[in-house]
Amino acid sequence: MFKRVLVFIIGILCLALVLSQVNWQQFVVFWQHIPFVYLACAFIAYAALNGFRTLRYVTFLSKPSVPLHELFFIGVYHNFLVRVLPFKLGEATYVVLLQQRLKRTYSEGISSLIAARLFELFVIIAVLGITVLLDISEVALSQAMPQLFALFAMGIALVVGFYWSGTILRWLLRYLGRAMPTTLNNAATNFADNLERLREPSRFTRGLVWSLGTYAASFTTNALLLSGLTVEMSLFHLVLAVSIGMFATAFPFNISGFGTVELGWVFALTTFSGYGVAEAATVGLFLNMFQVVCAAALGFVGWIYLSYTAAPH
Repeated sequence: MFKRVLVFIIGILCLALVLSQVNWQQFVVFWQHIPFVYLACAFIAYAALNGFRTLRYVTFLSKPSVPLHELFFIGVYHNFLVRVLPFKLGEATYVVLLQQRLKRTYSEGISSLIAARLFELFVIIAVLGITVLLDISEVALSQAMPQLFALFAMGIALVVGFYWSGTILRWLLRYLGRAMPTTLNNAATNFADNLERLREPSRFTRGLVWSLGTYAASFTTNALLLSGLTVEMSLFHLVLAVSIGMFATAFPFNISGFGTVELGWVFALTTFSGYGVAEAATVGLFLNMFQVVCAAALGFVGWIYLSYTAAPH
């Protein structure tokens, strides 16, 4: 309880900090003057992002395969709730709907969701690290070596730990399983079995490919919006900015999807493009709000489908 209160307070402070810096007149101008073609193309890119996520979910689920359209609608509804509910409470939607609609166990739903999140985090860290190496000067490289080493060490540890997560969990169950209730021990064993399947080379490779697709779609969405707002950034700095923004979404310190993401964009735009804090906060809020609107539109379609169609047999 204390942890949730603390997270809520931090989220409120982040949101208040962002809103206090936003130039609201400029924010309205952004919505009024950005060409519609940029908004339409950005929406298509955001829909493609959810399509890649669907393919990734399918990759991490066991046989038999599930209907793609069914999982797509579950995914967009789940994504909307994740974006608007605090504390990442929307994550449970995917697991519950997977059980209700597709009769998959909770342990399989949880393992596939964790796999998707870890693959996405790994791709963000990898792209961020590679971009920094490509865009760094020799003097800056010598100064940034400790940070770069820590970044790559984190990425390697993440991949190794994830790849062997099923084995690690089984090892822990050998020592802790006897002290656990039988039901919980069985659930943890099933969870370990689901994680073990991720070590299949084809499954691991497809998960990585679809995660690269989600990154590319997210990058395209933000690049289109920034271009429509005539915000100029070099390709390297744009990759860094998008990576920081995506990384910020992993933290639960937000209120209805707002707060940390905008702060990430403020840092990126002020650091890499020389924008003032007010203008950077305004751009960041616009980018995040547009994507929340896209998530709401797709989530509504998903809710309609899930509410008025029968679960497949």
